[in-house]
Amino acid sequence: MSAKEVTDRFESFGSSCEVYVIGAGREGSAEDAAALVRRKLLAWHDRFSRFLPDSELSRLNHDPRREVPVSALMARFAQTVHEAGSLTGGLVDATLVDQIESAGYTKDIHHSPPLAQARHRQHACSLAARAGEFGKLDGSASARRQARQRRPGEGTFR
Repeated sequence: MSAKEVTDRFESFGSSCEVYVIGAGREGSAEDAAALVRRKLLAWHDRFSRFLPDSELSRLNHDPRREVPVSALMARFAQTVHEAGSLTGGLVDATLVDQIESAGYTKDIHHSPPLAQARHRQHACSLAARAGEFGKLDGSASARRQARQRRPGEGTFR
């Protein structure tokens, strides 16, 4: 008898997610494992979406304090944003909110732009060149902002 295969497809982070599980494992049945993955991804979406006003990310972005306590997972998320920008030479740069929004990404979109259109867009600058502008993380899981005055929306993790 072959192991049961389960496929689950759902929308999250403005894209389609698919989960494939074959057979039972430590999370229970294939159905249980697929349901767990769905719950976790949707929970992360609710926590890190810049389009949901009550998300942890939105609350961080709108908090005016210089130092803001964040969860351990948000601290890891912010560190990953920095690493992605550094590793890709700025190609993947979640800190370029003004540029992203001026390119039209101002609300949750359910379909990606055509690849040909995306290839013609160039990033405005790399995260590596701007790393000092966007705040730092310290060992106590706080996002620390620079002391200088900022325009609204500048220097946030979105």
